[in-house]
Amino acid sequence: MKGLILTLIWFVIFLTVTIVILRLRRRKKPFKFFMAVFIGTLPLFIFSYLMTPTDLYFLPSSFVEPCAIVDFLYGLVVYVLLFHNFWDFVYAGPMGFSAGLLVELERVGGRGGSTEELIAYFRRDGQVDKIFGRRIPNLLHGGYIAMDNEVVRLTRKGRVMANLTCFLKRLVCAGEGG
Repeated sequence: MKGLILTLIWFVIFLTVTIVILRLRRRKKPFKFFMAVFIGTLPLFIFSYLMTPTDLYFLPSSFVEPCAIVDFLYGLVVYVLLFHNFWDFVYAGPMGFSAGLLVELERVGGRGGSTEELIAYFRRDGQVDKIFGRRIPNLLHGGYIAMDNEVVRLTRKGRVMANLTCFLKRLVCAGEGG
């Protein structure tokens, strides 16, 4: 149980440090920053595990794992998986491809935008990214957007997701286009 409790504490610290630093200074490559903060907290997690008693001064004996290495490895694996889930969440949510399209549609408002305008939003160095080009049919099928004479507009469902994505992008300072 000690490993799990310390994992949760260090993951909250990781989230707090990440969000605070990103709010103070935007990073061009936030994933490298996420990894650096995570790797920086690993020795602190290990140190805190080694320097605290098995009962953390408050756990009843029935909550103490008798094998310290099992307790430590369990906590370490859970910490790594929490970080991985955070990374996946940020990539799929506020920095994801489809979410970027929804945010762009929200930005242009009720007038909507053509598929060419939406694809152009993700154009890099004059080339169209094929990954983004296939997202429009997926968003249409999912009910997030509606098309009328080549004009794309958000549906109610799409607007909810776009606003949620905007909030999450601001929270992790993802910036334009993910």
